[in-house]
Order: sequence, then structure tokens, then C-alpha cells
Amino acid sequence: MVVKPKSTIGAKGAIQTLKEYYIASVSWGKDSLYMLLRLLEEGAPLNEVAFYDTGMEFQAIYNTRDAILPLLKEQGIKYTEFKPKRPFEYDMLEKPVKSKNGDHLGYSWCGGSARWGTAGKQKALDAHAKKYSDQGYIVFQYVGIAADEPKRIKKLAAQKIAPLAEWGVDGERESAQTLLARLMEQYGISETELEEERRETAWFPYSQETERRLLNQIIYMVTGAGGFGCVGEYSGRKRKKMGTECTAAERLEIEANYAFFKEAMKKELEIFYSAFANKNNLFPPADKVKPRSIEELSPEEKAYYVKVGLMAEGMERHTLRKAIAAGETE
Repeated sequence: MVVKPKSTIGAKGAIQTLKEYYIASVSWGKDSLYMLLRLLEEGAPLNEVAFYDTGMEFQAIYNTRDAILPLLKEQGIKYTEFKPKRPFEYDMLEKPVKSKNGDHLGYSWCGGSARWGTAGKQKALDAHAKKYSDQGYIVFQYVGIAADEPKRIKKLAAQKIAPLAEWGVDGERESAQTLLARLMEQYGISETELEEERRETAWFPYSQETERRLLNQIIYMVTGAGGFGCVGEYSGRKRKKMGTECTAAERLEIEANYAFFKEAMKKELEIFYSAFANKNNLFPPADKVKPRSIEELSPEEKAYYVKVGLMAEGMERHTLRKAIAAGETE
């Protein structure tokens, strides 16, 4: 695989022209940390490290950053942090958005195909790089795109470099992990810290109270902790979304279980409603409506009413007369 520009990652002691300026974009996660540490290990040209802080990062991210900053200072590498112009939560949950699926509030959680956060990050970094370009520098940006992302690599501008792809990561992930482990030990970064950063806040929408209760139960089943609600930062209004801190795998498990059991619950609630109506005889007299005979029912309908009957057997019958009488004796 050919990556442009091909020979920008030099061996230790590589010569760098005065008009070249190299910026590494990092998130302080595993991949970008590996990229940065290997750039330093190989003595690749590097003038500045840039981090886009959303304000919603996990503490492990900041712990990793703080462990590396002294190393950057020691090597005379500039460090810069950027922050969103608006609160990250506003764009995620409250910003009015027009789309082909209809108007809604917020872009939703940033991840998967929803890459609006990445777009904001790249815009900030490109604007920062332009400041150096305007001063006459040729600016190169190191980005953490791996070898198994050929479409993204193909779209890279000529002055954006994908070191992970050049090194064969993901193709040589085992050797990359070995080197990462050695460099982590060298710089005092624990595996626990890196594992913790994989847990992110995920938001799941619901429509009504029964769905909210089901969603909370599934979150509890998967993570061992209940979910939390969502309130608009500016409006103060409650949103029909429930959040939890979870890994990417846990998020998929929650989504899959919620989608499956929500449909199952709808069917069971239909049976419950019919059973409740039958148990309490919530039907008009026979002289007003002609009842259907059992011969008129399809096999599926017969099976349905068998379930209705079984559920009704476990229910208590309620009568308005008894309720009124109980109220009169109080």
C-alpha cells in the first residue's frame, strides 16, 4: 500500500528543512498514543502535538496526556489543545438539526457513522495548520488512520500523513501491541488507564414510560448499573433519552437487546390488554354486538386467545361496585 507522502517518516536523526512543520493529532487513546510514541521512538520530524478536548473525555484520557506532556517538553515539542466553540452536549442533544428524516434536536451520540465530532475536530486542526502555512511553512499533519481504512487513506490530502498505515497497523497489530506495551512501560502508562478510556457515555432514545423502564432494565442487565436521564442544558427540559457509561461492545449489546425485547414487550402488552379486558368483561352486551364463533378464528387467532386465557387466569377481577362500596365504608 502506498501512502502519500511516502518518505516523511524518517529514521532517527532525519534532516528536516526549516520550512517544514509537523503536527501530530492525538486523542490520547491507544492508537494515537502508539502513533505518537513510535514517532518519538523513531526520531520522526515532529514540531507540535495537538489535542481536541471535547470537555467530555474520561479521566484516563487526561491521565495519559499528563504522563506524556513532560516527555514532549523535554524534547522541545510544542503542545496545543483545542475546545469546541459550543458545549459538546449542545451539539449532541439540543442543537436544532434539519435532515432528510425530519427535523430533530441534536446530532445524537458521536460515533460509528455519526462523525460530526470528527468534522469539528478536523476543522479546528486545519485552521490551526493554516496559521503556519500563512507564515510560509509547508505543514504536514500526522493522523491516526490505520491500514485497514483504505478509503479514508485515499481521500487524504497530500500533506496529511497516516503513520499507522505506513507501519502496517492493523496488518502488524501484534507487533504494534508489543511495541506499545514496551513504550507504555517506559513512559509509566498503565494498561488499566487505557482500558478505562474505552468506556464512553452512550445515549439511547425511547418513546414512552414502558420503554424507558425496559431500557433501564437492559442497561442494568448489561452494565450492572442503572441508566441516567437527560435534561437540556439550556432549556432544562427532560429529553426522552437514557444514558450510561459503557464500552463499545456493551453499547451494541444494549442496542440489540433493547430492539429485540421492545418488540417482544409490545406483543406481550397486547396479550395483557386483551387478558385484562376479558378478565373484567369490558365488552358490550351480546344484544349489541354479535360475538365471533370459535370456528371463525384462524389458527393464529386461536393460539393468541389461548395465551390470553392463560394470562387472564392469573389476574384479579376488578369491579366498580366493590370499589364504590369500599369507599363508602371508609
